[in-house]
Amino acid sequence: MNASVSHSLSRWEGALRAGASHFQRGEARGRVNRAQRRIGLRPKHISLAVLGLSLLMFGLSRAYLFAISWDGFAVKTVLLDCRVESARVELEAALAGSRLGNIFLLDIGRLKDALERHRWVGEAVIRRDFPATLRIEIRERRPAAVIDAAGGLRLISRDGVILGSPEAAPGADLPLLLEGEGFRSGCDEKLALAWACFDALDPELRSRVERLDLSEFGNAVLVLRGDPTRLILGADRFAEKLALYLEAETWLKGRLGELAYVDLRLFQDRMTVKQAAPPPQEPPPAPLLPIPAKEAD
Repeated sequence: MNASVSHSLSRWEGALRAGASHFQRGEARGRVNRAQRRIGLRPKHISLAVLGLSLLMFGLSRAYLFAISWDGFAVKTVLLDCRVESARVELEAALAGSRLGNIFLLDIGRLKDALERHRWVGEAVIRRDFPATLRIEIRERRPAAVIDAAGGLRLISRDGVILGSPEAAPGADLPLLLEGEGFRSGCDEKLALAWACFDALDPELRSRVERLDLSEFGNAVLVLRGDPTRLILGADRFAEKLALYLEAETWLKGRLGELAYVDLRLFQDRMTVKQAAPPPQEPPPAPLLPIPAKEAD
């Protein structure tokens, strides 16, 4: 029994060794390599590729010529979004008088630069709406104050652009900037002082500013709404100086009455105060002359 089993096992081991000899890795790799074929690039393939590319370029060129010459792509409608009525009217008139041409050939950058040269236009955003419409959104400059310049009262933006008469921004409760010579000299420096003063104040206090006098170089003189007192602030620490005045306002006016000015430039040491001149008294009314009695006939 044991001899028979041993003989069978020997037969199976021999068969396995014989089979293993047929599966050599080198032979399998060789057969796979021989199965792969190398495809060469022939002249007809190159000719077909060149022909296809030529047809594609020809089609694109014809499509381009059609796009830039077809009347359906000429700009016919301009939709302008501008919240300042006077600026919108002026811009629409300028756009109506210009031929914008084909929507594909339109130079958006050049049109944007032209629009942004208008005093009210801070930024112009232009979008093409095919086939024949332009959408233009105007982001307006915001008036920051009313300036009493040589030409009269004008709105002015933070970047120093004169925007027009105050009627262009109805309802805007803006502070008035004054200067003895109408801002003919030192305008940039004086405006910078004004913006620094406004920026130092909180929104509630800033809304109370009625006017700011910049006649003296490096010195801001402020007047609050409903209070004629001139507050001399100098060139720095505006919020601290105003807070000191507002804290002492009731006491000062209770002792001295109405004030002409309060000089706060040396506020750490003292506060200089001048009383307002009393209003002129009206003369008493003249006594009535007696009416003579009517003589009897």
